[in-house]
Amino acid sequence: MDDEAVVLVNHQSTSDVPVVMAALHNKNLVLGKVMWIMDDIFKYTNFGWISYFHGDFFILQVPIHDIICFIVSTI
Repeated sequence: MDDEAVVLVNHQSTSDVPVVMAALHNKNLVLGKVMWIMDDIFKYTNFGWISYFHGDFFILQVPIHDIICFIVSTI
């Protein structure tokens, strides 16, 4: 099966990740094919370093006011 999919999980506890990985592992859908999307703050933890080199994606959440000020200051 070469279909691509997005699995969106509302993370509620530390057990969520192992449960999702275990469910997908039995179907041979996980190994080497998973990209994690996480908050930028995780980049500065041990887990974040591993995620960075794995090629995972970090999202920097910035208030809209800060984005507008940045755009206006560059014009």
